[in-house]
Amino acid sequence: MLHYHYLVGIDLLTPLSSSLFSTIHYLYKINPIFRLLKTYMPNDQTRKLAAILFADIQGYTALMQRDEAKAMTLLTRFQNELSTNVRDHNGQIVNFYGDGALCIFQSPLESMRCAISSQSACQNEPIVPVRIGIHSGRIQGR
Repeated sequence: MLHYHYLVGIDLLTPLSSSLFSTIHYLYKINPIFRLLKTYMPNDQTRKLAAILFADIQGYTALMQRDEAKAMTLLTRFQNELSTNVRDHNGQIVNFYGDGALCIFQSPLESMRCAISSQSACQNEPIVPVRIGIHSGRIQGR
């Protein structure tokens, strides 16, 4: 089952062994169903290890309904602090999504340092209640 998941693009635990890869390659040549799998098989040359950091402001929607000016002040501060910390820790902001941000790092350690710095910076007045999640794994490169 592990190998099936790998074939559809979800690298769960280990890469395919060379003998299994050879078998799939042979079946691909003779069976049209296996030709379809080529679309879903990841190319190891374009996959890389990365750390994905997602951060957002806790309770932002409710705050926006109560006090729009304060919400906008916190959002601006959050975006400025995160932008500075991501840059300082060799990361890249993929996009800001409302009160959230998706960032990518080549090093899980750098993403952790960025998260700690961002959380610390947001504890100064005005306090921004930031939530941060980090995931490390192989991603499809561009």
